[in-house]
Amino acid sequence: MWKLKVAEGGPWLKSGNNHIGRETWEFDPNFGSNEEREAVDSARQEFQKNRFRTRHSSDILARMQVLGVFEWSGLNPIPPEFFLLPSLVPIQPDAFKRHLARVADFLWVGEDGMKVRVCAGQLWDVAFAVRAILACNIADEYGSTLKKAHDFIKASQIMDNPSGNFSRKFRHVSKGGWAFQVADQGWQVSDCTAEALKVR
Repeated sequence: MWKLKVAEGGPWLKSGNNHIGRETWEFDPNFGSNEEREAVDSARQEFQKNRFRTRHSSDILARMQVLGVFEWSGLNPIPPEFFLLPSLVPIQPDAFKRHLARVADFLWVGEDGMKVRVCAGQLWDVAFAVRAILACNIADEYGSTLKKAHDFIKASQIMDNPSGNFSRKFRHVSKGGWAFQVADQGWQVSDCTAEALKVR
């Protein structure tokens, strides 16, 4: 009967799921009871008869993790083939590493601790803040804030289309719309335009 030898020399073995270890199988004719050997022989014969009917599952560890019979720590989140992509491919791993130098630009310390600035979406934030103030019926208390917000939304409207032949660069008409950030950014966003029109 075959038994598994673990960590006893032999070559490094690597499976399809990137498992590496010193594991080899060796045959021991005296290993196990007669019933166990018969069960293994019948399983072997069944496998030989049906081995080409179904394909093996290369993602068996992931399936076992979904079923809850294997820990998630045993599977890499990114397949190893991903790291073999050439640098010309936009999703090559080195392209993902380049963002690390910019992480500090998005962190800042406020009075109540460290904060993260995901994206400067001033118009988006102002539009939702105005809607919240109006929905809570506290416009009388925040009249000066609403006036400043109105002035900001007015100033954030994009007044000109992009310069040059912008349609050749696959850009749309921007004039009259609102951007996610400020007018100088120039990229009109339909959601931001809708929110700005609701509160203007």
